[in-house]
Amino acid sequence: MRHAMRLFPWLIMLGLGAILRDDGPHATPGEAPAVEFAGCGAVHAGPVCELSESAEINVWAEVPEGAIVDAWLDGRRIAMRDQRESSGGVQFRLRLSGAARKLVITIEKDGERARFRLPLRPRAPVPVIEEAVRLHKSGQVDAATRLLEGALDESPDPAMRARLLSRLARIALGRGEIPKTITRLQEAIRLHRAAGRISDEAEDGMTLAYTHIFHGRDFAAARSALNAVSLLEPSYPEGRALAAYYAALLAIETGDFRRSLSLLRLSSERAERLGITKLRLTVMQLQADVLRRMGRVREAEALLAHALEALPSSTEACQRASLLNDVGYNAILSVQSGTRSVPKLDGAFSALGQALDLYAQGGPCPTPRRRANVLVNLALASLYRGATEEARDFVARARDTFPAADARMKTEWTDIEGRIHLAEGHLDRALKAYDELAELAVEPEGRFIAALGRARALAALGQWDAGAEEYARAHALLADRSLLVPLSEGRGAFFGWFEESAREHVDLLLDRDPRAALEVARRARRQMLAALQWSDRLERSDGAARARWEDALSAYRNGRLSMAAEALDDWKLPSDEWARVTSARRAREQQLLAVLDEALASLGLAGEGEDDVALPSPGEGELVLAYFPVRAGLAGFALTRDGVAARRLGPVDTSAPPEALAAAMFAPFEDQIRRARRIRVVSHGTLERIDVHALPWKDGPLLAHAPVVYGVDIPVRGEGSVDPQAPREGEALVVGDPRGDLPAARREAEMVALQLGPRGFRVRELYSQQAAHGALREALEGGRVALFHYAGHGLFGGRDGWESALPLAGGGTFSVSDVLSLARAPRHVVLSGCDTGRTEAGVPVEGLGLGQAFIVAGSASVVATARPVEDDLAEAVMTSFYRALGSDASKSGDAANQLREAVLHAARERRGSDWASFRVLVP
Repeated sequence: MRHAMRLFPWLIMLGLGAILRDDGPHATPGEAPAVEFAGCGAVHAGPVCELSESAEINVWAEVPEGAIVDAWLDGRRIAMRDQRESSGGVQFRLRLSGAARKLVITIEKDGERARFRLPLRPRAPVPVIEEAVRLHKSGQVDAATRLLEGALDESPDPAMRARLLSRLARIALGRGEIPKTITRLQEAIRLHRAAGRISDEAEDGMTLAYTHIFHGRDFAAARSALNAVSLLEPSYPEGRALAAYYAALLAIETGDFRRSLSLLRLSSERAERLGITKLRLTVMQLQADVLRRMGRVREAEALLAHALEALPSSTEACQRASLLNDVGYNAILSVQSGTRSVPKLDGAFSALGQALDLYAQGGPCPTPRRRANVLVNLALASLYRGATEEARDFVARARDTFPAADARMKTEWTDIEGRIHLAEGHLDRALKAYDELAELAVEPEGRFIAALGRARALAALGQWDAGAEEYARAHALLADRSLLVPLSEGRGAFFGWFEESAREHVDLLLDRDPRAALEVARRARRQMLAALQWSDRLERSDGAARARWEDALSAYRNGRLSMAAEALDDWKLPSDEWARVTSARRAREQQLLAVLDEALASLGLAGEGEDDVALPSPGEGELVLAYFPVRAGLAGFALTRDGVAARRLGPVDTSAPPEALAAAMFAPFEDQIRRARRIRVVSHGTLERIDVHALPWKDGPLLAHAPVVYGVDIPVRGEGSVDPQAPREGEALVVGDPRGDLPAARREAEMVALQLGPRGFRVRELYSQQAAHGALREALEGGRVALFHYAGHGLFGGRDGWESALPLAGGGTFSVSDVLSLARAPRHVVLSGCDTGRTEAGVPVEGLGLGQAFIVAGSASVVATARPVEDDLAEAVMTSFYRALGSDASKSGDAANQLREAVLHAARERRGSDWASFRVLVP
């Protein structure tokens, strides 16, 4: 379970010094150098830096190329230590004198000088507070409280009372005394503001926000507290880094992964710029938490390992304990996700044990709340190694350690108690535990866990229908939550993280209602791509959401066109400038995608009645072969117009020889395959690498028996709902060799154009420099393109395939997001290039590639490749493909028949070639 307290009440002080220009001849009129600093003991109004005990600060200055930067302390130049470039400027460290009164940073270029001045104050320690901190750290919490409360009673000074209240509030927070914490923080903030202690006011404001987030679950109050902190940022720039971190905490707790990732990157960049190592490592921990929640456990593990390695030896015990707890928890989740073997739990127990010792009473960081959190994590680890009694003991110790736990921690240990009851067969107790959890759960993730636990208990009790309803409820919660995972940030991994529930649901229905089991499997498989269909959701959206989407779509398209036009002149740039320009352009493209993503999410899911929309059903003579994992291996389905047959296939090794795979996947459905005139394959994402059409059947590949297509399996409406076997006449767009480096692609495209003209198509051709981004978009959207043929390179890349693209002239590309943003998709598409139908390996849902993007956008069929292909093979297959079109477009066969003839011809004529890499995708 997540470590609740992610940032402790340390705040390294940062501020932006007052910009006072030199009155002499070297002043630079109208300019103010950008300078920031960190490391003050406190920042006062002005701003003024009160020195810390070390009297050292970090400084960052934006320094133009060729400029000279110097630091002056009370009129004397001082050494700038550990200089390095950072965020377009220079970062360095300064050691100041405790008696110093003014720091000046000068930036001089071409005889002109700009100055940044920062008034300084000597350190003002408060002995009673220092003694209370020492007592608190040694575990003498009551003694620390008495000392602070006595001083508070005796002190009439508002500034001193503010600092005493601030410290007392943190002790109350550690004890779980939430109303007292909030009251003391609010009073301290009021007094800090009156005394002009900017950093203290911001620190307490963020601690107040934290308290509302994790203990009151009052997100509106947390947001209000952070808004108040934002008003201090002009005088206290480190507050921007810290406030971004706390705002990310709020975004995470409200389920907004999209915003949290953006805020964490911002906080990390600012912390890195100012050399605030402690904050940067804390941000890394929270980034790992978000990655875990999105299913990206391996990345979280790597990030935590890096943070642990970078942890300075001087790191305080509390932060070290927090990191060790996260490392241990992530190791447990690695076992859950199947990315690590159970023996790796030893590492989890080791890390959690160290954290427990640090948090123990009498240890260096005695914190009951955090110790209870570690005990809950140890209980979870015990469950995974089958030690239910040990798990029960850890939960009991957690309850005793921190009885005032908040709803989130109670949710965590109630889930573990429910799991213990399930493991021991106490099903009524398990159901009761998950009923309690449903009442406790305050966030979607908790409600999902409650629904899943209830489903498991009800199914084990034999209450099949009720169990199925709970599984369906869990899936609905998951679908809603998925929209909070940003595009290109691992939505496929998110679905994989929670896939176990879909497997269990299918398993529950398999023997009782095969058709319902197949529907569940297909809906689980399609959910990532179905969420990308926007046209019908737009029709059902309100005016505000529609306007937001239309504005975002317009901004995206215009931005992409602008960047593509700029890229045409990139060849003129020197290599270093080219690298800078292209990097900036990629960042702009990511910003455009983020805007598009947020607008798409605002449209919500498909809307009311979505479950009533039937998935593509088999045509006359068509067989749908579907495969989906269940608890004990693989389930297979054979769906025809006459009904559905389902079989448990047991474990299937996807790396087995083709003959073994064919025996496992085809033999149970021999009769249905024999009668099929067309076969549609619908496979779980982890099976996508299997060329089902090329597996042996009778005396040849399955494809020799009947045409085979691969179903993306999303509901089709509008233009995309046309019969894929309808006549192919009208406009054709042919793009060939856009980069001018594939002669075979040029020949192929010219051949295609020659074949299409006599068959009733109006052909438009784009070659080499003609095939730029703007020209391609205009051609695709300017008319009703019945056929789009692309011959050239294909690129696959990015998380979930989001960086896949068709390379175009001038270094441009037509990306997956460009395809999805099309106002009108071509009816039929042929992508004759490498990897144009490839998806990310191992993703359990239908993946996203170029071909799949065209299907989502509304195309009725796409011919694409699952792997890289040789140029001469692609040219040969496409030549045969278009010959199979026939002389009469009104009597032509569909893409599946054409490709079948073409690749079987290649298989006969080019033995050993990878003819099986070509596929036809359909909705």
